[in-house]
Amino acid sequence: MRVWVTRTEPGASRLGARLVDAGFEAWVHPVLKIEPASSPLPGGQFALTVFLSAHAVELAVRNGWKPTPSLAIGKATRRALQRHGIDARMPDRSSSEGIIAAFAADPPQSVLIAAGEGGRDVLQQWLTQRGIPAVKWCLYRRVAVSGSLDSAQAIDAIVSSSAAALRVVANMWFASSRSANVAMLVPSDRVAQSAKVLGFARVVVTDGAGDEAVIAAVEGIAR
Repeated sequence: MRVWVTRTEPGASRLGARLVDAGFEAWVHPVLKIEPASSPLPGGQFALTVFLSAHAVELAVRNGWKPTPSLAIGKATRRALQRHGIDARMPDRSSSEGIIAAFAADPPQSVLIAAGEGGRDVLQQWLTQRGIPAVKWCLYRRVAVSGSLDSAQAIDAIVSSSAAALRVVANMWFASSRSANVAMLVPSDRVAQSAKVLGFARVVVTDGAGDEAVIAAVEGIAR
């Protein structure tokens, strides 16, 4: 079974290696690349910094962020913080909605949201509506990677992490007259809906975006 890993690096190569270890063939070909944005550290004091990706962690540290109490959206983001000696909390669900659920009973006094440009603003909107000062720090942008698919190249499943990546994948996939029935693995119902709108008929929602969840889903498809 051959799996196309479309995530950004370095996560794409890490997942590809784990898929190979699990007995699958992985084609690591990201459809988006990360470009740092010129964005200085916002002024002011924040009770909590929320990191929405591992990319945001590395670029925040590079741009002068000093460790404060932190929350990571998922395991990869938490590992990135741990590499800098920061032990961050993590919500039960790796999503903005999961963070909101974690805040519902005991919201922070103020929040710095470290993220990429063009992402969802659900968390910031929720905080603002409740009178909690929240600043979004946009540290990078996602840029589409051009390319095409070899018509002879077999692909049985695709791993995609976001609606932005899906749009690039769909253009490449359907431009090469591929089947809509390929297994499309996505991390949430929201991204699954985007996949269906783009024309993918066999969409599998994994149990989060972590490598373990993706591998478990691929194993389920293989069975």
